[in-house]
Amino acid sequence: INTLLVVKEIKVPLFDFIATLGKRYGKKRVRAPLIMTRDYIDRSLEVFPLEFLEMKLIHQLVYGEDVLKNISIGKADVRLQCERELKGKLQHICQGYIKAMGSRTALTDLFVGSLSGYFPVLHGLLFLYDQKMPREKSEVLFALEKCLDIDMSVYKKLLDLRATDVYPPFEVLRDVFEKLYRILEIVIKKVDEFEIKP
Repeated sequence: INTLLVVKEIKVPLFDFIATLGKRYGKKRVRAPLIMTRDYIDRSLEVFPLEFLEMKLIHQLVYGEDVLKNISIGKADVRLQCERELKGKLQHICQGYIKAMGSRTALTDLFVGSLSGYFPVLHGLLFLYDQKMPREKSEVLFALEKCLDIDMSVYKKLLDLRATDVYPPFEVLRDVFEKLYRILEIVIKKVDEFEIKP
């Protein structure tokens, strides 16, 4: 569970207090919270648009004012971060594929381990194309297939692999790598060519 605390001002004693709760909440799979001021959020929207888009999409208010509800995220900022993230992911899987040297375990961990990191970018793509951004991963993939006319089945395969926790044969993993590479190339080109309309 990820949490965000929005405070009026940052004070070190607050960090000290939260640190004392770390062990107890860590056992309950609650991560250390992000702590920000409203001003910090306003000044960071153009730097981390995908992260804030994701927070806006899937957050649940526990207490206080919902500061994420009305934040405004610019398409130009989302497009730029999508391009950067996708190009980085392409290089990451290429280097990881070489580094794995044919190891089924290393390749499965590479592909499945990076899976969650794709979804903020995929939400960003739907945002760019003015599409509804579903929460469920399978629905996100379906929406992108319709929007961009791309076969996203390799991501569905990775979701299945994560659920079953198995290490497929190398031939299957090689096919996954090839499909991931091709999809990322296509999507990167679409993002490169995406024009922000005034």
